[in-house]
Amino acid sequence: MIYIIEEGENGPLKIGFAADIEGRIKTLQVGNSQELNLVMSFEGSSDLENKIHKNLSRHRIRSNGEWFYNNAAVWEYLKTLSTVEPDTEFIGQTEYLVLKREAVDSKAENCPFCGIRHTHGIGDGHRVAHCSTNNNVFIRKSDGKCFEQKKGYIIKTIK
Repeated sequence: MIYIIEEGENGPLKIGFAADIEGRIKTLQVGNSQELNLVMSFEGSSDLENKIHKNLSRHRIRSNGEWFYNNAAVWEYLKTLSTVEPDTEFIGQTEYLVLKREAVDSKAENCPFCGIRHTHGIGDGHRVAHCSTNNNVFIRKSDGKCFEQKKGYIIKTIK
């Protein structure tokens, strides 16, 4: 999975590749005094990570690093990479991300907060995103709307 982590609010962005995004964030957090938040993740390989780094090289904070300035040009480029926007649905006045699964006993789509496919029990409906103990994790869609991990998401069985 490709991940984009934001340092603090509107701070620099780290763009990387990891199988365990939550574990990677925990490792990075140890050496960082600012809160690190996952703001975007999508399917991709280390080759794609290298391509992203090359294409954003003029926005790097250090010439060989994985940290980039958080600016409009970087976000415009990142929006072109994640072609699948998560579905959303309202419960009352609150909008939630929707994760789909093929059957009640199957894993849902990749969690937008940690990148892992989870199982969620038998019923569909609202679930708390239990994969992260960091209550400040959020996902920013390409339209700028933010969805907080602590508010959860909706599980839907598609078959």
